[in-house]
Amino acid sequence: MMSQNRQASKDRLTADNDYKTDVKGEVEVCNIMEHLDHQDKLILQLIERVDAQHQQIIRLLNKMDPEMAQSLHSTQGSLTGEDASL
Repeated sequence: MMSQNRQASKDRLTADNDYKTDVKGEVEVCNIMEHLDHQDKLILQLIERVDAQHQQIIRLLNKMDPEMAQSLHSTQGSLTGEDASL
């Protein structure tokens, strides 16, 4: 009988530790997901900034040397599979 009580006590402690570990793991997963969401937002902001700068460079190049801009645009299109006439 005493052995059964000791085993039951050990089982309760093991179950309690398992529960605490599971809760801690869930909190960590949530923190990681929030961090990844934040990184996604930062990456999208960087992409938008790079795209805006790229468009500005293209506009300036069109003003300075339209022939070179067209040449670069057609070269880019052939590398990416885009239609240069767009």
